[in-house]
Amino acid sequence: MALKWADHSLSPYLKFSAKDTRTDQQKGKTDGRKNHPPAEASDLSAYELQLIAHGNGDLARFARYRGEELTRLSQELARQEHERDEGFKAKRDGLQREKDAAIENLRTTHGPLSSLITGLSDKLAEKRSVLQHIELELNRPLRVHFQRTYPLFLILLSLAEVPINKLAFEFFFQEAPIIALGIALMVGVLFISLAHICGIWLRQASHYHTTTGRVLAYVATAAVVVLVGCLIYFIAALRQQFIDFIETEQNFNLSEFLKSGGLSDVATNVGQVHLGTASLTLLFINVAIFGFGMILSFLRHDPHPDYEKAVKEKEQVEKKLQRAKEDFDKRSATIQKSFDTKITYLDKVIDQLESQVADLRGRMEDVEESATEAVKLVHQVIQQRILAYQAGNTEVRTPPPPKYFGEATITQLEGRIGLP
Repeated sequence: MALKWADHSLSPYLKFSAKDTRTDQQKGKTDGRKNHPPAEASDLSAYELQLIAHGNGDLARFARYRGEELTRLSQELARQEHERDEGFKAKRDGLQREKDAAIENLRTTHGPLSSLITGLSDKLAEKRSVLQHIELELNRPLRVHFQRTYPLFLILLSLAEVPINKLAFEFFFQEAPIIALGIALMVGVLFISLAHICGIWLRQASHYHTTTGRVLAYVATAAVVVLVGCLIYFIAALRQQFIDFIETEQNFNLSEFLKSGGLSDVATNVGQVHLGTASLTLLFINVAIFGFGMILSFLRHDPHPDYEKAVKEKEQVEKKLQRAKEDFDKRSATIQKSFDTKITYLDKVIDQLESQVADLRGRMEDVEESATEAVKLVHQVIQQRILAYQAGNTEVRTPPPPKYFGEATITQLEGRIGLP
């Protein structure tokens, strides 16, 4: 209700009811017994004019209160709008600009515009071009197997060589078996490394476009295989000779053995050694391990020497680029979270101020619209009181009432009650 704020100035009118007209009726009867106002009177009586004057006085007081309230509300509205626009909105807009600048700077240092990401993007395009060229040339996917388990296989094969070969060396180092074990391990690593290389050469020999290239690959592989075979046989022969020697010589001394020229005799007589069943078995196991390593290497690698390399390089660049982008996203999220927390708080404060501003505007509209309602209210109350006065007057008077009594009074009140 528009007049709710004005309860303190127009409360008698807002609370007015029919029982409040008894005083006016009683006054009308008192004047009626005196036949006042006279029947020929054409204007309102002094009491009726007094009621109008009281009403206009209350409206004047209401107008003063209304003006003061509008001024107060207008000042409060201006203060809150200034606080909203020049305070919180300006601070929020400043934070938004700082956030945009920080994000843009991050884009330049760690983001899409940074030298790191642009360089990786260019490098990735280059690697993809190389890989695409190979794919178009071969028209087939990459042929590789057990990429993750292959290194483990090589390690296991190298370790499998140790117990086979250590027998050929431990007689030299009876007092330091760890040395014999280390030499056996190095020999195992050497054999498996050569098996790895031979497998690659065999696998990729078919890629060479010239017969000469393929022949050289096969010859190189055969040479390495022969070399490894000789070494395996040499180790088997050493193992057998030492077994034979230990059967006849119960105490073996490395220094005396070297002084006596035993080592040169062993090397000279390697080709004449008759391998026993155990030595032959270990020799075949050695050959099998080496052959198995070659097969694994053959299956593990692609016939094209550059295909897997191109794929790996592309994937490595992709991972680096992905990590760089994830780092940018993480940094960007941190910046955004830092600023958004503050901006969200300011938005809530601004929303509260907006609500308060809207409430003030509504209250100002109510106050501005209350003038018409106030005049209407006072007019209705004064009219009821005058009509009650006239009713009491007419009830007891002897001569007829004045002509302005009743409906004519309503016309008499027009223009007499209003705001100053």
